[in-house]
Amino acid sequence: AMQFATPPWWYSGAGLAGQVVRLSREAVELHARLSELLLEGLASAAVTTGLPIVRPLWWIAPADAAALSTNTQFLLGDAVMVVAVVRPLSDASVQSVYVPEGCWQHCNGTVFYSGGRAFSERLSLNYIPYLCRLQTSAPTSSGCATAATGGTFCSALPCSS
Repeated sequence: AMQFATPPWWYSGAGLAGQVVRLSREAVELHARLSELLLEGLASAAVTTGLPIVRPLWWIAPADAAALSTNTQFLLGDAVMVVAVVRPLSDASVQSVYVPEGCWQHCNGTVFYSGGRAFSERLSLNYIPYLCRLQTSAPTSSGCATAATGGTFCSALPCSS
């Protein structure tokens, strides 16, 4: 299920109504495309293991002080980390993103991060930034690895900035 606290068409200030409705429609379409993957993968695993689908970052790094204090990111399962947009955006909005240990591939597919550090992510209303945790532990000259632990779920998520 997907909910909106305020209906998208109620936004009328500064000519936002059309943009808010368009972005809301895109989010609903993305949710519809991913529902099957969520239900077949993460939800069925949640039923058998009792683990939540949406998890805090510290779930996979309980001894990592930075992961414990991060409240602007969350996990879908153990392999997909979503960067939440938690404040109004401007043309120059940048947010610090912390990646716990491991090797993480940005949703754009071309940037890899070694865990245990933060990087800056330029935010936009036009996409939801996320990273996929890869099976290898450290980046190599050709990236990290080809197979993400997120499997089809990661490859099905669109990203464009």
